[in-house]
Amino acid sequence: MESGFLDALAANLLSPALLFFAMGVAATLVKSDLKFPEPLYVTLTIYLLLAISSVRTLIE
Repeated sequence: MESGFLDALAANLLSPALLFFAMGVAATLVKSDLKFPEPLYVTLTIYLLLAISSVRTLIE
């Protein structure tokens, strides 16, 4: 029972979403001036907007 719990905990703690969140918190705490290049920022913005709209379409 404990082995399964520890495996699930390790898998969730190493998920990309949680790691990116932790990196963002760490960058904020050290007051990093982390910025994406403008073309990458625009591309990510469009991608995320399309992803959100497609998920919303699937839910409705």
